[in-house]
Amino acid sequence: MAIRYARLVSLWSPDIDVERDYPVDPDNFLVNLVAEIGAVGSDGSDAFRFRVCTPKWLSEQTANGGAVWGQGLLVVDTWDVERVRLMLASLCGRIGGETWEAIVEGLSRYVDWEFRGMSPAG
Repeated sequence: MAIRYARLVSLWSPDIDVERDYPVDPDNFLVNLVAEIGAVGSDGSDAFRFRVCTPKWLSEQTANGGAVWGQGLLVVDTWDVERVRLMLASLCGRIGGETWEAIVEGLSRYVDWEFRGMSPAG
């Protein structure tokens, strides 16, 4: 079986319109994002959730003994949706496998698959 790679299909947020809006403070924010990702050569895609934030936001959250979990978290210096897309596209280009299950396993190291705990259908 040939190695297939992931591909970014779309990017959206339940928090903001990523095409038109910016976080209130583009240098201090946390935004929830959903990347629709599929396999190259396939029409289908699944949703992978992650959060993007800035170091300033992390610093404020961890000040005075606070803590933040890191899986599914992309840290950027300021809001730039095109840079986030490039980061995702680069990640997808590095994640390959002979099956969709293998691709999901690789992606799940970075982003949360919508069907986590279930078997991928392929």
